This record gives sequence, structure tokens and C-alpha cells, in this order.
Amino acid sequence: QEEAGLAALYGQKPGEVKVADLDGNGKIDGNDRMILGTNRPDWVGGLQINGRWKDLDFSVDCYGELGALARDTYSTDFWSSEMGRWNTVKVDYWTPENPTNCNPRPVAGQSVKYLSAVGYHKNNYVNIRNITVGYTLPKTLFNDKSVVKKLRVYATANDPVHYSKFINSGGISWWEAFYIFGVNLQF
Repeated sequence: QEEAGLAALYGQKPGEVKVADLDGNGKIDGNDRMILGTNRPDWVGGLQINGRWKDLDFSVDCYGELGALARDTYSTDFWSSEMGRWNTVKVDYWTPENPTNCNPRPVAGQSVKYLSAVGYHKNNYVNIRNITVGYTLPKTLFNDKSVVKKLRVYATANDPVHYSKFINSGGISWWEAFYIFGVNLQF
């Protein structure tokens, strides 16, 4: 009941998007619009590891960012059309039985007030950009008369792992991994 009374002060109902009256004038208006954060990360880093053991070689390249805000148009587009009620995306939205702060209450057929306020999330992530493993065949397999002097086979995975709590498109990762298998020949 207390939440209903507080929401009614701003012309809203429980479970709708809560926004702050930043200028303290008792109403939500254009003076209260402010993005609390930045798209510039607090930290950016990377790590590259290369190694060799006998005829086996490997490399791993990863990087990440912490502290930046990202605009999540999926959340705002998704909720404005209320598609979460009719597709297979699991939606943790507010109901009287589930008073969560994850997503606003469903309002099919109506626009959601202040929906753009839920479109910003921390975009902390770690990405393994490249993993390569190779094996060079021993030189003893090739003699002076061989056309091939050296042969290396390898497998590479580009962008195989992307970890983030913020996954654009509602848990459906847009991050594409691809794999390469190859042979290096030296004549």
C-alpha cells in the first residue's frame, strides 16, 4: 500500500519504472533527465600469452573493459512492444506476487512511462579474442630431397568466449565465434 501511494504521487502504479526527482520540484519533468554514468570505461586491459613446448605452440589473446555504461536498445524496444509475454525469452517482470526490480510490470497495449531510463547497463566484459594451437611436424620426417621442408598444422578460434552480465538482445548473444583450421608449408 505504501508503494502504491508513493507511485500515485507521480501518476504511476506499483511496478512501473521509478525515476528520481533530481531537481526536487515535486514532479518528473525534463529537468530530471540525466544519464548517471559514462560510456567511457574506468579500466581497459588486455593479456596475450604465447608459448611453445617441443613441437607444440599456442597463443591466447584476451581483453576486457570495466565501468562503462552501454545503451541497451533491446530492453527499451522489447518492453515497448511487450514481446516478452509472447515469445520464448524468459522475462523476470514485476507482478504483485513477484515484486522484482528487474523489469517493469507488463502493460500490453499501452506505452511504458520513462522506459528509456531502463536502457542503460554496466557493460563490463572479458573477451577471449583468439586461441591458437599448432603442431609442427618433426624435421626428421623431411629429407633433403623433400619438396616440403617444414609443415605445421593449426587450429584457431576467434572470439570463442565473451563473458558479460549485460548481454544485448535478452540473453541471445550477438557475439559470433568462428574457427579456422590450416596448414603452413615451407618449401
